[in-house]
Amino acid sequence: MRAFIPALVLVPVLAAAGTLLVLGNDTAVPATEAQGWILDNTDPGQRLVVADTMTGGFAGAGWNDADVLSYDELTAWRDADVVVTGPATGDLAAASPVGQAIANSVVVASFGDGDQRMDVRMVTPQGAVLASAADAQAAAERVAYGSELARNPALQISDANRALLTDGRVDPRVVVLLATLIADGGITVSDFPAVSGEQTGPLRQVSITKLGGERVAFDGELARDTRAVFENLTGPYAPDEVRVTDGAVTLEYPFTLDPLSE
Repeated sequence: MRAFIPALVLVPVLAAAGTLLVLGNDTAVPATEAQGWILDNTDPGQRLVVADTMTGGFAGAGWNDADVLSYDELTAWRDADVVVTGPATGDLAAASPVGQAIANSVVVASFGDGDQRMDVRMVTPQGAVLASAADAQAAAERVAYGSELARNPALQISDANRALLTDGRVDPRVVVLLATLIADGGITVSDFPAVSGEQTGPLRQVSITKLGGERVAFDGELARDTRAVFENLTGPYAPDEVRVTDGAVTLEYPFTLDPLSE
């Protein structure tokens, strides 16, 4: 369900995860952040493969025990949807099911630095070669779509954010949305905020301050006409969260490796 969240009520929580992570001091924070990303951006039906110390962190958050596996419990790499890698994966054999899952996955979020870094990886069932080719094609399409939008004089945007469009860094759902809204008299974009941990993937949030020359928010609330615009978005272009802060509305789209397939 789409969430409309007014300003000043955003409280970071880790859903209803029932067990705190018990890790070394250096890895506790990155592991907790990785767990939080999974809770926020994946579904309980997806099978997770994590370190022994993380398995209990999903109790009470909707996952069945059979869908939260430790590294040595995975028997076939295509059975995994999400793998969390970190210090505990350093000694895993490349030929093991977990090693194969890692080889056929892409990093979608990272937390921590150096030896304490924790990566959340999505397994690509088609295999690494086909996934890489698909990713290259998607990147080229983002460059084409973003560059076309960036040339539109009705788009009010900073040079830095315009470069994100032309470099193909912006999620195609966001690009199509902006291209559609521009037809109603122009649009002012203040930012493409990155989701925490997502350092290299497409930017799937956008902050908008004006539509058709009119402000989109007043006193922490959406303008009536603006709310109607966003409530009428459907299919892959409907955000799953809408936040209002500092005179801007920020739309966040759900994580997916194939944004326009849904």
